[in-house]
Amino acid sequence: DTAVSVDFLEYYARQVLTLKDGSPVQSRDGEYNQYNYIPLGVGIIISPFNFPLAIMAGTAVAAIVTGNTILLKPADATPVVAAKFVEVMEEAGLPKGVLNFIPGATPEIGDYLVEHPKTRFVSFTGSRAVGCRIYERAAKVQPGQKWLKRVIAEMGGKDTMVVDKDADLDLAASSIVYSAFGFAGQKCSAGSRAVVHQDVYDEV
Repeated sequence: DTAVSVDFLEYYARQVLTLKDGSPVQSRDGEYNQYNYIPLGVGIIISPFNFPLAIMAGTAVAAIVTGNTILLKPADATPVVAAKFVEVMEEAGLPKGVLNFIPGATPEIGDYLVEHPKTRFVSFTGSRAVGCRIYERAAKVQPGQKWLKRVIAEMGGKDTMVVDKDADLDLAASSIVYSAFGFAGQKCSAGSRAVVHQDVYDEV
């Protein structure tokens, strides 16, 4: 979790070096066209319990390096990890007010933040049910809201284990079980299907 967090911090720091100059666009004679990126504004980061540092840090820093201020709402079960992350970021020199720690019960606080007319985007990692609720609430334009909100929702995936006929079958079988049931299967990288060569299918 910590190693992946460091990777995220470095990755997004390097990404902003390429984004800061915008994207190249073609100009005809007599024209000068530019394509630049601008921050959106105040965003909400709602992070999951199962990778309490990595996903929280990665989604928070991605928003910060692109010029946004954020409201960090960690999972109910992992507020201390997020609080320590905020302390470390401020020690590193991040100005106060850029990264704002908002712990608490998700339904009450989450709904309020998502529906607030001045929040511009939501970055969420978690269950499909909650992600769909966020999409629904963010789509409604509130009184005083100028822009449509953007939602980035990572709600799990269909992760595949591929087993060829010359694989170590004992390792393959144990890896399939570990991937599918580690964290009780409650992670986006949990194995959810196995594609096994027909010659070794029955044995696996």
